[in-house]
Amino acid sequence: MAEEAYQKEEYLDAQAYARRAIQLADQLLAEQVDKTYTVILDPADRDCLWKISGKMYDNRTWMWPIIWRANKFQIVDPDLIYPDQVLKIPPALDKEP
Repeated sequence: MAEEAYQKEEYLDAQAYARRAIQLADQLLAEQVDKTYTVILDPADRDCLWKISGKMYDNRTWMWPIIWRANKFQIVDPDLIYPDQVLKIPPALDKEP
């Protein structure tokens, strides 16, 4: 629908449709969970989404936004995660790095 509206030069409608699609995708992503990860407090080696992504996705640290988006209702700022938070870890969409 967003593409159709864009092609008709109905840009505000296209933008609204695209936003709604993103919201729906976020909801589906949040529901699609195979694993969880509990954030730990280790002052010598603090957890962050980048490190968690590397642990959960075979050293693919660049996939941290997938974890953030799946947990965006509890993680307001991706730089701030806290000990004992239980994060949903969605399955990786592919197996190749």
